Amino acid sequence: MKITANEALERVLRELTTELRSTHNIGSIERRVGRSRGYFSKVTARRWRISLDVLLHTLEVLDIDPTTFFANALAQPRPDERSRYHAFSRFQRNRPGTGMGLPGRRRPRGGRR
Repeated sequence: MKITANEALERVLRELTTELRSTHNIGSIERRVGRSRGYFSKVTARRWRISLDVLLHTLEVLDIDPTTFFANALAQPRPDERSRYHAFSRFQRNRPGTGMGLPGRRRPRGGRR
C-alpha cells in the first residue's frame, strides 16, 4: 500500500515522539543536538519543522539506528494492531475527565481553591 508524503511525515514524527518520551531528559538531548529548550515539544506538536540533518543527529544522540527508526516509522500496521488502536482510541474519547487513560485532576467542589 502506498502512502503519501504527509502520512510518511506524520509517522516519522509519531515515532520520534515515542522515542523522545522514552527518555527522561529531553532537555539534555536538545542541548546535545544544539537546539533550544522546548524545541522537540514544538516539533512534535507540528509548530516547527525539523530538518533531516537534525533528525539524524537526534537519532545518533539517542543511539538509534536510522534504518531501524525509519523502518519502524514507515511500516504498515498489522490489521489486528490497527483495530486494537482504534478500539482504545474510542474507549479513551468516551471517558470524561481522563487523559490517556489516567484519572483526571478534578477541582474540589465549591469552586477554585
